Amino acid sequence: LTSNIKNMDDAVNLINNVLNGGANDINTLSILADFIGDLESSANITTSPCPLCSGHGTCQDEVCICFAGWTLPDCSMSEATFNKVIDAKKNILNDLSNSGNQDPDIVLKSAEKLSDPRFNTNETGAILDKILDKTLLGDPNAKLNEEQVSSATTILDNIISISSNTDCDGTDPLTKELQKKTESYLTAISSNTLNSKLPNDEPVVLSKENFDMYLTRITYCQLLNQQLGTTEDAPRVDLQAKKDDSIPCDQIYDVEFYAFSDSLYNCGSKFANSSKTSISIKIKDPSNGENVENLFTMSIEMPKDKPCMSGCKKNPSNKCKCEDLSIFDLKNQM
Repeated sequence: LTSNIKNMDDAVNLINNVLNGGANDINTLSILADFIGDLESSANITTSPCPLCSGHGTCQDEVCICFAGWTLPDCSMSEATFNKVIDAKKNILNDLSNSGNQDPDIVLKSAEKLSDPRFNTNETGAILDKILDKTLLGDPNAKLNEEQVSSATTILDNIISISSNTDCDGTDPLTKELQKKTESYLTAISSNTLNSKLPNDEPVVLSKENFDMYLTRITYCQLLNQQLGTTEDAPRVDLQAKKDDSIPCDQIYDVEFYAFSDSLYNCGSKFANSSKTSISIKIKDPSNGENVENLFTMSIEMPKDKPCMSGCKKNPSNKCKCEDLSIFDLKNQM
């Protein structure tokens, strides 16, 4: 594939020639996804483009505003080339989405390769969302392995970035779909992760640009002695029993703790503030699926200079004391 490739235009032309020739079986699609994903990863996009903006834009608040006809965060690619890339990705993603009951390993890995937020639009983001919906929500009995969960988590994070980077008004159908379905996506990712765990295994921590996840299957007494947290700059939580209900020490719970970027879907929020101080928590009895957050209160250690959440009060130890965990319901955070 690479012998005659000199630039992105050559690459896109080659991909379209392959697709137009009718080679759209799942293995060919996987090869093409790897190819274009590797090209995007190797693109020399400046991480600190200001003040030059590749000579094709102006700098405002450390963000490049590209001149007409140019795009990407550093204004280094012509819109004509970018649009060719998008057209090729739409073809590959649509074929992946319509591939039927194919190996989710291949579909998810290929979609992950094509989900770089810098090289997508809300249109390709919507196709990625369709793939994620089919994989995570289409079959309630489907079980994903660790690699598939990792790919799905990355795709979700990248779709959120695509939406927040392009839809400042929050009116695009992709943004509205994400606001409705992100809670279900995260729950499906968490369930697939925790179903393979034994009580008191090491917690699983997944850290992405827009959200962090701390997932653990844990016994009651261990839970009361374990701090929940993802990264150093995110809130850290200690749970306390609301009252003595004589819960046995070996009672097992599944805990899902999330930390989200402030203003998750706001356009450009990642440039203004990348901290993750909006949190959610779900505690469930895996034997019957019952949510049991009402059995607990919690204390939150907030990052420096961050106030307590609404509904919580600062206690003498300078932590935020929260009596009602229902205010941290995952769906409400979306």
